Amino acid sequence: VDRIAAAGAHSLALAKDGRVFSWGMGAGGRLGHGDDRNRIEPTEIAALADKGIRTIDAGAECSCASGEGGLYWWGADGGLGYVVDEV
Repeated sequence: VDRIAAAGAHSLALAKDGRVFSWGMGAGGRLGHGDDRNRIEPTEIAALADKGIRTIDAGAECSCASGEGGLYWWGADGGLGYVVDEV
């Protein structure tokens, strides 16, 4: 693991190979898996698998990541559960 980002109800981990994992409360899509399910174990965010992620951050109800492909955001604003295109 290269980096960890934690908020009140969920966490993210960035692996050295650029894969991003999330776990915790999934309300509002903050985990990035396209649903609101809670996850007790780190689960890879498939939509970020080929994005060359280098940094991650977790907010109260949302998360973000940036890398070679740009900036990606997902979470509670509007109930998005899928990682959105570049911002």
